[in-house]
Amino acid sequence: PLWWKLFALAVIPAVCEELFFRGFLLSAFRSGMSKWLAIAFTSVLFGLFHVVVQQSLFAERFVPTCFLGVVLAFLCVRTGSILPGMLLHVLHNGFLLSLSNFTEDLK
Repeated sequence: PLWWKLFALAVIPAVCEELFFRGFLLSAFRSGMSKWLAIAFTSVLFGLFHVVVQQSLFAERFVPTCFLGVVLAFLCVRTGSILPGMLLHVLHNGFLLSLSNFTEDLK
């Protein structure tokens, strides 16, 4: 069912990725560099992770995923919390998953 797909493929990955990339990496990088450099590094690593984690390399995903990483990292720095980014990440994943689930219906 769709709710199970959304939980398994949108909620869990988004929460885990936000905990690692924004909760751990971004805060670690910010202790030794400027916020913009920390945002840039974590965003590139976020993009690389999403390119490499697939069964094959999808290089065309790198730039948009890096951009999403910049938005999520900036949101984290601006609010001082990973929760808004987590919510945005869940919504992003859920929207893309829902679109792919209803492709035939949308045609």
